[in-house]
Amino acid sequence: MTLNVPIPEFPVFVRAEFLHGMARQYVGDFEAGMAVAVATIPGRCLCFWVLLDNGALIGRLPIHALVTKRTAPQVPADQPWRVQLWDCFAYGAAVVEFPYLQDCRVRVALADRSQVPGSYRFTVDYYGAAAAENAGDAGWKCHHVLELDDGRLAAQPNNRVCWFEPSRVRPFAGDDPPKYLTIDQVWRCEDGDKWRGEDSPRMFYDVKMSTTS
Repeated sequence: MTLNVPIPEFPVFVRAEFLHGMARQYVGDFEAGMAVAVATIPGRCLCFWVLLDNGALIGRLPIHALVTKRTAPQVPADQPWRVQLWDCFAYGAAVVEFPYLQDCRVRVALADRSQVPGSYRFTVDYYGAAAAENAGDAGWKCHHVLELDDGRLAAQPNNRVCWFEPSRVRPFAGDDPPKYLTIDQVWRCEDGDKWRGEDSPRMFYDVKMSTTS
């Protein structure tokens, strides 16, 4: 179990109402800081650890409490689904920043059917629970954390993101996506009886090893 996982840090603004019990008088105010880690709790939205510029370290700030621009559209406090399609799938999570995708531009299809441009930050992938590892629609999904051009952060699975890699990718049109199906099979190398009968004490069994290249 990991629960808290370091991330490639990046500067953010925290909506001040999330730091003051959601008091309405703080709506529109911000505290600057650095996002340094995420917390993954099943059944909840992705949460962040932020080191504020005043020295306070705040944990479990929900994704919609963080923005990268003060002008970012307001996401209602009870509607994190507007930027994150699925809740976290497990306590166990790994954070990876795919080098090939670093700084890639993206187009994100949000739950309200809007399509918003942005950039890739990193990926949160889950493990240790059926919802994180099973095949098919009810199983594995990751969260790509994306910085939207309007200043919001989003956490979206593969099928909600179109990637732009100028050297080789020609993106499909938004109204005509490929008709791929979700992978619902699991492949194993140890199925069947291919190793039965190999009870020789010899390291290489009866395999004939070539001495020429």
